[in-house]
Amino acid sequence: MKKLTKVQIEARAGWQTQLAEVKSKLETAIDEFNGVVASEFEKVQTAREAYNEVIENLEAWRSDIHGDMETYQDERSDKWKEGDAGQNYETWMEAYGEELSTLDEFELPELEMPELLDESALDEYPDEP
Repeated sequence: MKKLTKVQIEARAGWQTQLAEVKSKLETAIDEFNGVVASEFEKVQTAREAYNEVIENLEAWRSDIHGDMETYQDERSDKWKEGDAGQNYETWMEAYGEELSTLDEFELPELEMPELLDESALDEYPDEP
C-alpha cells in the first residue's frame, strides 16, 4: 500500500468525528458529576458542623459531670476509695473520663479529568509516506 485510499481517509475522518463526540460527552459527564458532588458535599459539611456543635456541647456537659465526680471522690477518705463503694464509684467515673472528639473537615472528592485522546491526534496519521 502506497497511500491511504479515499475510503480509508473518510473512515479516519469518521473516527475523528466519533472521538470528538464521545470525548465531549465524557468531559461533560465528569463536569456534571463534579458539580453534583460539590453541591451534595455542602450538605455533608453542614451536617458535620451540626454534629461537631452537638459533640462540643456534649463534651462540655461530660467534662462538668466528670469534674463534679472527681470533686466528690477527692472529698472521700482513702478507706472509702479503696472499699467496694469507692471502687464502684471509680468505675462509674471512668465512663465519663474519656474526652469526645469532633470530626475534622472532609476533603471534597472530585473526579479528575483523565488525559483523553484528542481527535486531532488522528491528523498525525499521514495519508501517504
